[in-house]
Amino acid sequence: MLRPQERKHVVRRLSMRLSMRMEKQHEMEDRWRALFARRWMEYILGYVIPNANLMDALRDGTHLCRLLNVLRPGTVHRVVEQVEMKQVQRLENITNFLAGCETMGVRTINLFRPQDLLDGHAPSVVVHCILCVADQSSALREDHE
Repeated sequence: MLRPQERKHVVRRLSMRLSMRMEKQHEMEDRWRALFARRWMEYILGYVIPNANLMDALRDGTHLCRLLNVLRPGTVHRVVEQVEMKQVQRLENITNFLAGCETMGVRTINLFRPQDLLDGHAPSVVVHCILCVADQSSALREDHE
C-alpha cells in the first residue's frame, strides 16, 4: 500500500505522462490536418504550393485568394500579386480572403484573424479555416447538382 505522499507522486507522474502523450497526439493531428488542407488546396488550384512550410507559403494571401476564385470565380475582386509585398498588401489579400470566406458561407467563428497568419502564431486556426472552406465548397457543389 502506498502512503499518501507516494500516491500523490505516482499520480503526478502518470498525469504528466498522459499530458505529454496527448500533446504529441494533438501535434500529430495538427500535422495531418495541415497536410490534408495543403493537398486539397493544391488539387483545387491545380499546382503545387512551392514553399515547404504551408504558413510561409500562405502568408501573403495570394494562394488563399486564388483558391476562392477557383471555387467561386469573382469572389475576391482584387488580389495583389507581387514578388516583394509590403505588409499592407499582404493584409489586404488576407482580409479579402476572409471576406470571401464569409461570402461563401463560412461562419465567422471559423475564420482566423489576419495576424494569426501574418505572425504565424496560430497555424492550426488558419488550417481550420481552410478546412471549413473545403467543407463549404463541397456543400455548395452539392446544392448545385
